[in-house]
Amino acid sequence: MQEAFYHAARQLPPPVAQVLCRVSERWASDAFEIRLRADGPLTLHTRQGACYVGTSGEAGVLASAAFTVSRGLLKECFYAVCGYSLHTAQRHVDEGFVTLTGGHRVGICGTMTLRQDGTYGVREAVSLNVRIARRLRCEVPYALRQRPKNGILIAAEPSAGKTTLLRSMVCCWAQQGLCVSVADERQELFAGHGQLPPHCDVFSGYPKQVAMQHALRAFAPDILVCDEIGTPQEVQAVIQAANAGVAVVASIHAAGLSQLARRPAYRQLAETGAFSQIVLLKGRCAPGEVQEVYHVDSVV
Repeated sequence: MQEAFYHAARQLPPPVAQVLCRVSERWASDAFEIRLRADGPLTLHTRQGACYVGTSGEAGVLASAAFTVSRGLLKECFYAVCGYSLHTAQRHVDEGFVTLTGGHRVGICGTMTLRQDGTYGVREAVSLNVRIARRLRCEVPYALRQRPKNGILIAAEPSAGKTTLLRSMVCCWAQQGLCVSVADERQELFAGHGQLPPHCDVFSGYPKQVAMQHALRAFAPDILVCDEIGTPQEVQAVIQAANAGVAVVASIHAAGLSQLARRPAYRQLAETGAFSQIVLLKGRCAPGEVQEVYHVDSVV
């Protein structure tokens, strides 16, 4: 598990990468995010909480002893995660994240500017959040191993294992001979390392609605899987899939049923009639573990 951490770290500029690669395997295995802020301490987020990293890679030090990410170094990190071509990465930067080799997602926070054409774009980054992509699996409950007759929404708070469960369900279905198409826009489900499961086609980096359209037109999937859905174009793509008799399995952010019911994105999806089950996860304390499976009518 620690290899994913070091793999992400090595894609940052040498001053930061060298410090992170000195972090012990114990901390590297436990960390799920690397936080870099201009003129701030280098920070790891772990299941036990946040901790600072010292100049020699020791984790858990005081902020005063931590490696400081200067404003100039943060700028260098920003260009590095953009592949040293901001123009090429601009669309993703404007959406708030870029994806590194291996599926590690880098969130971007900075100064936004209004362009002459009326669009907004990030002019300068002031903090980065490198989310470690680990191709983990989890136990899939028996009720979710069978081919779904209708759509399924997986709901949980951030870092609760939605991607881990989605990946595990895809592998379970594909091994049964079901054709599964995956709209992997953020390149987190099956990115860059490891062999794909059989009978699985991954549309990597496609906008979700485009991936779903291509899958429906040319790959005849039994099941269509994607990450969080919310835009009107994505909702329309879900409707098209449901009308074609394809079960859509997706994720959505919500820590509980009451929070889920208040989300406009959920109400839009529920109104499509494409989903019949809500899978609620336990949370950060038990990533990927299912708390309960509900019928969509129970969420009001």
